[in-house]
Amino acid sequence: MSTATAPKHRLPAWLIETVMNLVEAAYEAGMAAAQAIAPPAPPPSVAVQGDTLSRPEAARFLRMGLTKFDLLVANGEIDFTFKIGGLRFARRADLQAWLDRQADAGSSPP
Repeated sequence: MSTATAPKHRLPAWLIETVMNLVEAAYEAGMAAAQAIAPPAPPPSVAVQGDTLSRPEAARFLRMGLTKFDLLVANGEIDFTFKIGGLRFARRADLQAWLDRQADAGSSPP
């Protein structure tokens, strides 16, 4: 049976205190530096106008995930989107009309 024993060599209290002070100072300096760095600017709003929504904005408007939105676009079920410079957009009015048609048909979006 082995029993836990105290270490043979003990660090002096002044050394432990010095190291702890250095660690605390480094932590505080790092935190100050992190706060001094401006947070990254949000990406420019992809919406061209208030009525035009980007893919993520359109998916949020329809209250569905981006993957589901992309699947509906790929299947042609949402066929009113358009591309500008490789980015896909949809008009808010078209999305609302699509939602209304879904409600009138009595079905939920696939």
